[in-house]
Amino acid sequence: SITREGQKIYSLILDTLGIYARSVADLDLLADVFALTDDQPAPPDFNVQGAKFAVLKTMIWPQIGSGGSAAMDKAASLLRAHGAEVEEIEIPKHFNDLPAWHATVLNSDGRTAFLPEYTTTKHNLSDYLVGHVENNQRISRKAQLEAFDSIAAARPVVDNVLSKYAAVLTPSVPDEAPLGIEKTGSAAFCLIWTALHTPVVNIPGFKGDNGMPIGVSLVAPRYHDRHLLAVSKANKSTYGHSQLKTGHPVRSAIHKQLNGRLVLRWVTTWESLLL
Repeated sequence: SITREGQKIYSLILDTLGIYARSVADLDLLADVFALTDDQPAPPDFNVQGAKFAVLKTMIWPQIGSGGSAAMDKAASLLRAHGAEVEEIEIPKHFNDLPAWHATVLNSDGRTAFLPEYTTTKHNLSDYLVGHVENNQRISRKAQLEAFDSIAAARPVVDNVLSKYAAVLTPSVPDEAPLGIEKTGSAAFCLIWTALHTPVVNIPGFKGDNGMPIGVSLVAPRYHDRHLLAVSKANKSTYGHSQLKTGHPVRSAIHKQLNGRLVLRWVTTWESLLL
């Protein structure tokens, strides 16, 4: 866990710090800085060959686009090509409401978190945040408690599922980033892992129909951050960055500016103060 002291609180059980870096080695350095440890030391020489992975599409899969689907297929294929055992699994169906529970918690916590700003400078708040405070969704306290308790009950169950594998492969995004600057894209595939407090490493290296990058995620149980980083480091040679190609001139310029160095994102285990 990493403290969020000094940050504006939105949701006590959902706010999560994500770290961007050029390599897993850099993420490891930051994990040292924040004194992150697992109960068991991470394997120093993890090898993909012979390791057991799972593909988990999640209940969000109906939102997947062609690029996201192709990236998942390619990622699983590359794991198998490097000698890994890969099987497809599902989260127990009685947890299919995880996205709705996440939304309930976010709206309910936002109602409290942004009340000071609403009271003093409402005109500076977006309509979305004003809606939290005014409870536009009409979320009852009963629904709020049900969401809190249901998410808490799901965490150990999902931990048990994830613990059977070196890591679980899951989508990061539905597809390429959308055109324009109005929105950055959908976080739908990330929300459940935020609620479950699991560590997640987004690995780039794939591409969509327009040549824009698409990542996939590797997930592990709570407090297995160092283990997940070790597995992700081994997957560097599995996935590489050879899949990324750019065709659109503006997008090509962005890729050139990055000097071909794709960015990994690591979301750490988050320790709930409430549940």
